Amino acid sequence: MTEKLDLLKKALYIYTFFRFKIFHLRGVKKSTNSIIYFNTQDQGGGAAKVCFQLFSYFSSSFLFVRDKRTDHPRVVSFEPDLWNYAGRLARKIETEQHVIDFGKIGVLTLLSNKKFIESSIIHIHNSHGYYLSFLGIQLAFKGKKIVWTLHDDYLLTGHCSFSMNCEKWLAQCESCPSLDVYPALKVDTTTLNQHEKKDLLQQLQPCLVTPSNWLADRVKLKYPFLKNVKVIHNGVDTTVFKPIINNNALKLKYSIPPNKKVILFIAELSLKNPFKGGDIILEIVDVFKGNEDYVFLTVGGEVHSHNNLISLPYIKDDLILSEIYNLADIMLYPTRADNLPLVILESMSCGVPVLSNDIAGIPEIIEAGIDGFLVTDHSIGSYVMKLNYYFSLNAEDKNMLKENARRKIIEKFDLSKMLVNYEFLYNSI
Repeated sequence: MTEKLDLLKKALYIYTFFRFKIFHLRGVKKSTNSIIYFNTQDQGGGAAKVCFQLFSYFSSSFLFVRDKRTDHPRVVSFEPDLWNYAGRLARKIETEQHVIDFGKIGVLTLLSNKKFIESSIIHIHNSHGYYLSFLGIQLAFKGKKIVWTLHDDYLLTGHCSFSMNCEKWLAQCESCPSLDVYPALKVDTTTLNQHEKKDLLQQLQPCLVTPSNWLADRVKLKYPFLKNVKVIHNGVDTTVFKPIINNNALKLKYSIPPNKKVILFIAELSLKNPFKGGDIILEIVDVFKGNEDYVFLTVGGEVHSHNNLISLPYIKDDLILSEIYNLADIMLYPTRADNLPLVILESMSCGVPVLSNDIAGIPEIIEAGIDGFLVTDHSIGSYVMKLNYYFSLNAEDKNMLKENARRKIIEKFDLSKMLVNYEFLYNSI
């Protein structure tokens, strides 16, 4: 495997060098202010939203994606596969050796893209999603200033995007007990994958950004050789995600009786998302079955309504999403794997307290009993007990929680703070 890998790298180094030189000789020069963003898609999920917020703010930037879901003129979709001899060889090695995305070296075609060549900064968000290979990044991005925002554990592990309770990533991934976790592997090549990631980071020395102190600490433990690790919190637009006073009128608009207590859950894939605890939501719904005072509202998956559960699809429009948050008395988010979730920030910005799991960067947002609630043992009983406690509070105590939640987001997690911090980072490099 090593011999094939080294041979392919040498061939592609030569290919990359001459492809760049040809366009350089045609008069294409590097710019000093253009930013190119990379993400799996331009819409869908927290990483895509953060990436698109930055891309929209910096008007001279471009966003390169595998899946283009908007009609934005500065979003560019590129083919992840390279359909020539080098691409076929890379895919053959990937298939034979089970190396994740090794064959996805289509990013090399961007070496003939004027916008890409002229860019001064490359800002990567999600690199998983079957569209970027670490080999392609190593070759195409060499010589660029690179910012890399980590929205999950993927750069730390041998394959999975979230390590969950597994600690093997810290020393060395091997004998993986969770090969079926996304992005899945048929054969355990986690040691090799982890080595490739480390090699890439050592060579490129990107500025790694994490939205939480929790993830920054993990990065520093795993890669002490990285010289530039920053924490920039995710941000939300508090002028869009804000409290709506007349909650009853809003409930009538969405055909929810005003007397109902609404418990909200939002996640991509909704109830089918095991990372975010969709199965736990269903168990808690079952606990409350027969109690007509409550209705559970889920967003992000299939549309249906039965008994005390109403499910809505993924919502693209933030104004509508803000209305959905405002329907709720409380948001229940029993996540098993996360970083600094936007859904928690958005809910709190609307003045809706959140009950979540005490993991990852979530305690950096929620102060238990002050602006929300945390569960430490992740049991159904604990979630149910906290829900019952919240609904037993008097109006004054509930309002205090709501006001504190809103204040927390304005003071620490407003979108403007995130944008200014990234702008300062870009200027500094």
